[in-house]
Parts: sequence; C-alpha cells; structure tokens
Amino acid sequence: MLSLTLLLLLLVPAPALGRKITVTNRCPSTVWPALLTPSDIGSPIPSHPAGWELPSGDSTSFDVAPNWTAGRIWARTGCVNQGGQLRCLTGQCEPKSAGSLECSGGGEAPATLAEFTLAPNGQDNYDISLVDGFNVPMIILPTAPDCPKPDCPVNINAKCPGVLRTGLDQNGANLGCVSSCIRGFGQEKFGNRACCSGGYNDPALCAICGVDFYNVFKVHCPNAYAYAYDEKSGSALFTCPSSSSSDYEIVFCPGGSDYIGPKSASVEYDNDRAACANKVNSGPQQFAVGPSPTQGASIGDIKYTAGAGGGGPAPSAGKSVPPGGTSSAAEDNHNAEAAGRWRRETHGDYDTARRQAATFGDGRCDRAAAAGSGGGSECGEEGLRKAGKARVTQGLRG
Repeated sequence: MLSLTLLLLLLVPAPALGRKITVTNRCPSTVWPALLTPSDIGSPIPSHPAGWELPSGDSTSFDVAPNWTAGRIWARTGCVNQGGQLRCLTGQCEPKSAGSLECSGGGEAPATLAEFTLAPNGQDNYDISLVDGFNVPMIILPTAPDCPKPDCPVNINAKCPGVLRTGLDQNGANLGCVSSCIRGFGQEKFGNRACCSGGYNDPALCAICGVDFYNVFKVHCPNAYAYAYDEKSGSALFTCPSSSSSDYEIVFCPGGSDYIGPKSASVEYDNDRAACANKVNSGPQQFAVGPSPTQGASIGDIKYTAGAGGGGPAPSAGKSVPPGGTSSAAEDNHNAEAAGRWRRETHGDYDTARRQAATFGDGRCDRAAAAGSGGGSECGEEGLRKAGKARVTQGLRG
C-alpha cells in the first residue's frame, strides 16, 4: 500500500516554481526602477513594489510567477521630490498614490525596456526594447548558462542626432534619445511605417523601405528592438527553455557605463533616413518633421532645456508653451499627454497607445480621420484601446 501511495504521489505534477528577477544598478548615480505587469490579461501581479529607489552599486531581487506575461522593467533617471511627488526626467510614470515611488502604469518615452513573457511549459520570451527610445544602457542575464544574453551596452545618448534629442538634460547634457516613431517620422496616408500602425501593422509592410534613424539604435545595440517588428533582424527577440527554470538579472549601465550624453548633438546619423521619403504625409497634406521650440525649466537642482535640434521636455516635467510660441510646441505637449492618458486607460499595450497618440495626438486628428486611419475628436479613443489590448494578448513585440 505504501509503495502504491508513493507511486501516485510521483505521478502528480509538481507545482511550477516562481522565478527570481534581480535588478542591478551599475550606473554612476541613483536610478528609480519601475515594474509593470498589465492587469487586464490575466498575468499574476508580483508582490514587489512597482517602483523603488536603487542607489549605484545596489541590487534588488523579487519573485514573479512562472507565467508572468508582458512584464516590463525600466529605469527612471533624474528624479527628485517635488511637492511630495516623485518627478523624473526620463521614464516618468503616474504614481499609484500621492508621494509613492510606485508606478500605476507605463513610463514616458524615452525609456530602455526589459520585457518578459515567461512560460511554465515551453519557452520564455524576453527582449530589450528601444521602440520608444533609449535612456540607459542595459543587459539581461539569464542564470541558465546556454540562454542568450541580450544587451544594449552603449550610451546611445552620446550618438543621438539633434532631431531625436528629447530636450531633457542635466546641466545641458542630453538624457534621452526618442525613436523616429515617437518623434513623428513615417506618417503616410494609411498608417505609419515607423510605428507599424494602420496599414503598416504587418511585418512584411512595416519598414518596407527602411526606418528613419534605424542605425542610431541597431548599430550600437544590435541585440535590441529598434522598431516594433524588428524580430525580422533575427537579433531582437530571445528565448530560453522554461525547463531550465532560469532566473533573470537586469543590469542598468553594465560595465559601469554612463547614460549622460554631451551638450552638443551628434551629427553621425543625421542622414540615416528611410529610402522612401524625406517628409511625412497625413492625408492630402505634407509637412516636414522638425524640432519644437521650448523654454527652459528646472526641477529642484536639475536643469533641463531644449537639446540642440530636439523637442521639449515631457509634460510630466512641467512643460509649458512659451508666450508667442509656435503651434508645434503645443502639439508636442498634446502628444505626450494623449499618450500618457492612453497608457493609463488601456492597461495593456502601452507601446501601441504611445505610438498612436504620438502619430495622431498633435492636432492632425482630423486629417487622420479623413484619411481613414483613425483619429476624430479624441484621436480614435476606442481604436487605441482595442489596439492596445489586442497586441498584449498576442504577446510581446518590441
């Protein structure tokens, strides 16, 4: 009887064990990591806080479920306490509550993202995404010895052309580099070829004639997503057998690299443009993509102004349109506000919401609607919501 009981116990599958995630800061200064698990796709929510302070040289470890889905981790930089609220120059998120370090949703662009979809049976999927842009170098280190270790070890802020600089800087030095999608390149009549939206939401069509400023990101970080369907490169999405029960470490600034770029914009990639267009189109009109004038501002002892040739600070950092300023500054402000609103409301695919809002959220909504590619008075609110949820359900893509 005892032998039969033991046999039955052996036949019962053992419960799947959780995985350990370690976040390490090798940057020369403190960062504020953030953790996001979409709440509407059935993924277990980790018990660890969704945001915390991590001094240089420190690490934090926590457990996630073996089926953790669409999870992401990023670093917030240049953060200060302003009026009881944490305000960050990059990676800013909506706090869970007043004075909290935790995020209630996704972060503002630009931010380097570590993305995970784990599986108790099958294979883990993980990647580093620069789809929204770059703010800190990163590497993902599985504990399983035979699994790939994607990295983005180079400080792309030092390589960033003027048109992609954020205007978020510390004492005049650049802190972020947005993607061409976020900056507004690639808009055509029936979709955006840089954002892979609308008619270009297809791996075979998106980037069919290239992506503006693709090499800014892909040359220096070949093992990261440079646009939404960059898995076509064969070096963007990575897998590890779930049978290895691998844990993962995310290291910011591996090797002690820095994330602060110079005061002057790089000119190395000024001509790294897609083959099919030098201008973007929206309906029957054409308009050149250019920088947006902005005024300087400050948070505590951190100063940020317009980077050379770049756009202005994110609205979360208190951006305002200067008296007599051009409409492009106001449009950029509306872009980021719309993107933030949709990230909070979709609780799903924050990348898609951000790209869609950046494309249609700047006063071009009516032209977008006329072109049949979404828009309307609220820039296609229901469409954004559905697009966000659909993409997360399908799994990670950049």
